[in-house]
This record gives sequence, C-alpha cells and structure tokens, in this order.
Amino acid sequence: GALGLIAPPDGAATHLVLQVSGRTAVPVISLCADSSVSQTGVRWMARIVPRTIEEAKALFAGIHASHWIAVIPNGRAGREVARDLKEAATNSGCAFEKMIEVNLPFTNTTKLTKQILTKRPDVVLLWLDPATAGAVAKALRIAGYDGTLAGSGRLRSTDFAAAAGDANEGFLVPGPVLATETATVFQHFTDAFRKRFGHEPDATAVASYDATALLIHILRQTGDRPAHESFPLDFSFTGASGILSFDSQGNRKVNLQLFKAHGGQFIPAATGVNQ
Repeated sequence: GALGLIAPPDGAATHLVLQVSGRTAVPVISLCADSSVSQTGVRWMARIVPRTIEEAKALFAGIHASHWIAVIPNGRAGREVARDLKEAATNSGCAFEKMIEVNLPFTNTTKLTKQILTKRPDVVLLWLDPATAGAVAKALRIAGYDGTLAGSGRLRSTDFAAAAGDANEGFLVPGPVLATETATVFQHFTDAFRKRFGHEPDATAVASYDATALLIHILRQTGDRPAHESFPLDFSFTGASGILSFDSQGNRKVNLQLFKAHGGQFIPAATGVNQ
C-alpha cells in the first residue's frame, strides 16, 4: 500500500529499495550519494543529496594541495566511494596517493594513523559514517597530524562532532549554497527541529525533511494519477537545503561551497584553502 519510498544514505539498502521500486513503480527519493544509484534504470527516482563526485570536486577545487589520502569503508560501500572519488580526482586534475579501507566497526586507530602519517599527506579525506569519521579525525590529531581534514557533507552532524571532540575544529565539508529564498525555509525547519529534539539538525536530518516534503508534494500534485508518471521531475521545489531541481536521471542540480567547523558550527569557508 506504500505510495512512495525514502531510501537511506546506505548504498546497499538503497539498491534493495530500487529493486522493489523497479517492480512496483513506487517512486523513490534517495539520500544516497553513490553515483550508481541513478544508473539503475529506475526512472521514478530522485536523489535529494549531491553525488559523491560533486562533493569531492568541490573539495578539490576549494583546497589547494598536492598530496591526498582517502579513508573509506571496506566492502561494497568502499568500492562505490573509491570509484566516485577517483573519477572526481581525474576530472579535477588531482590524484590520491593512497586509499585506505577500514573494517567496520572500526577499532584499530594505531595502525591507521601510522599508515597515514607515513605518507605525510596534505589532506586526509574521511568518507565514512559520522561516528567512525569522528573517531579517525580525533586519533589523527592526537597522533600529531596537523594537515587538513575534510570529508563528505554527511559529516555535518552531532555524531561526528561528538566523536571528533577538538578535532572537529577546522574540519572541511561541502554543502549546498543557500539562496536567499531558501534561507527562510531552512530557518523554520531548524527552529522546529531544535524545539523538538533539543539540538541543531545535521545534514541528514535536513535531507530527510526535504525528501519527505518533496514526496508529499509529488503525491498531492498527481492526485489520482500514478505518482511515477510525474518523473522525471521537471519542476523546482524550495527545500530546507536549497532549491530542489533534478536532471533527467534524477540527480539533484546543486551548487556547492565549502563549510569549515568553528566553535561547534559549520560556517562558510574562505574560497581557496591553501595547504
């Protein structure tokens, strides 16, 4: 009886949802950044978050550095991330010295920090879940790493900040540019979220809100018609994370900028961070 589905940031789970959607024609709004999500052939899908490739390109463009290392999860999730990061690096004229896979749940910080410090990277990209990324960032700072730490927009979260501790300060992530017309929607959502849960919403909460609002809008617009007939989406919708518009494959069209953690908040970073 479901009229629509929202798929999580996890790539494996999202592909399972898309298999169901492909057989039932139930629309999917995805929170997964893997490029492969929009390559499944399911036409009634929209991705609410930027792709990993786009986020990585924003980091390559905004951080002036030569030596990069990426820390990624093991297994299928890591292969998806590695492929997208390598494509972004190639398109940006950059290259990774090393990609290090970590087993989840992650525990061996000593071995990992030694691997990273031996390479002396200018930048370490952490493309992990927020809690794990925070633990790695903290371990690196304790081990004496003083280079740039950066990661996906998903790390704008309380879980990351709690795990990272002092290592959160100065951390760089990409995020959508908020236009003037969307700032009011974002503020209303933030105020309501803070009142209900007692803390600021993270990037996944904002994306989840937008996914739900977009899906409701689609279902209301289609009325008695099958909702999948609305795809590909050819309209713009004002969300808490910015203007939502999509290409023919369901990928969100979005302009990104870098945000830097400072004093417990992520604020717009200066253009062109030199290392």
